[in-house]
Amino acid sequence: MEQGIKMKVYYSERDNAILKEYLQKKEGLELYTFSKEEKNLASFIKNLKKRNIDVVVQIAPQWEWGSQVEDISKAIMDEGIKLLSGEGAMFRWFGEDELCGSEIGFYLSPWGFSGNSKIAYELPKPLESDIIIAERIRANLRRWNPKHNNGKILIVGQLDKDKSRYFAQGISTNEELINECIKIFGKKRVVFRKHPKDQNAYNLGIITATSGKKLKDIIPDYYACVSINSTSSIEAMCAGTPIINTGVSPWSGAGRLIQKLNQPIIEYDYNEYLNILASLIHLHYLPTFSHGDPLNRALKFYTQHDSQIFLFNCKQFQDPPKTWENEYIY
Repeated sequence: MEQGIKMKVYYSERDNAILKEYLQKKEGLELYTFSKEEKNLASFIKNLKKRNIDVVVQIAPQWEWGSQVEDISKAIMDEGIKLLSGEGAMFRWFGEDELCGSEIGFYLSPWGFSGNSKIAYELPKPLESDIIIAERIRANLRRWNPKHNNGKILIVGQLDKDKSRYFAQGISTNEELINECIKIFGKKRVVFRKHPKDQNAYNLGIITATSGKKLKDIIPDYYACVSINSTSSIEAMCAGTPIINTGVSPWSGAGRLIQKLNQPIIEYDYNEYLNILASLIHLHYLPTFSHGDPLNRALKFYTQHDSQIFLFNCKQFQDPPKTWENEYIY
């Protein structure tokens, strides 16, 4: 960046206070955020152009932009503005302090939002410092053992209205996922763990995990972990537990390590997950632990967006844009 020239960055504050703090501390940035009244598509793009915004940073835009997320994402990038999107709680815990994603940091991904991002298909090369952080995280989670687990398949439930269904492929509800797993693995082998805020009853004749233990503490006990784009995939990756994911997610760039249903489950060596975790950390971590600069790293990883990425058709859902009013669930 030339001396005296500032990069103009729009950001959505949401409830991720550390994002604002991080951006305010960075030199060479001129920051903007718009009022609620300016959030409809036409006025939003008009204000970005009026202020000559260079980069839009948005945390979990599939929530705040609802089913318009593809239209807004495409409109931003068609104007030549870089769009960096992220989630607040990718790594939901860290060691004894139990710090979660919205406190530790976020990942930034080129080419739009979540599953439509470049990192759903490709991950950056991690630095040695990223590997050190990944090893620190894994040291606080029991390691999965292919010979010493209960042999059962853990299904991690999702809320019915969770925006993860935007990126689901074929299966987008808990009941659909449970029934498919029953077909493949049999009722006796399948265990379902409801989302902590799920009030639905599931009477499908399978075991329900009700121990009250945290997800990270039970994942190593199971032979494999199945979900619809849940961040439980990250916790399974940290333990080395085989991961089955039914959608396109920010960790899909892990390639063969993220397995699909209806295929034989493969046991990968524990160490094969290390570089993948480090790559995700490379774009995720804020300098909370004197490590990470996700804005610069994401911009270096950025390329022109590929119009073929936008194929998820979020408009099949009726979710309107809505200002974030919830809390992150850890």
